[in-house]
Amino acid sequence: MPSHHSIFSHPGVIYVQLSGVISDTEILKVGNRVLEDPAYSKDYLAIWDFSQVEVMDIPMGGISNIVEFERRNRGVLGTEKRALVFKGMKHMVLFRLFSALRTGQRESRSFFTLSSACNWLQIDEAMIRQNSEN
Repeated sequence: MPSHHSIFSHPGVIYVQLSGVISDTEILKVGNRVLEDPAYSKDYLAIWDFSQVEVMDIPMGGISNIVEFERRNRGVLGTEKRALVFKGMKHMVLFRLFSALRTGQRESRSFFTLSSACNWLQIDEAMIRQNSEN
């Protein structure tokens, strides 16, 4: 299972967990699934958890595709805060490159632990962990 998402209406959080080998195509697929989910709200906070990803197979053109996805969907993505969780610096470098290329209103920060991301977003980590394991 390379990716799945959960949406918690209370307190208003989207949690996306990715694992294994991830491509830009997979990131775009899960992004579309989140936007199409009836529980989605552009006002929700978001956590994209890449900590179980072994390989990020994303070429420069793939980064451009992700940036273009954000640009095209700017009106429905909202302005919520977004935390990204990585297990190491090599994956975080990709986030830094993506951040440099993107334009948008969302505040994004990267973290090495889910706990740090939850603290920044001021949400209960136990709720995320319990519901993401089901």
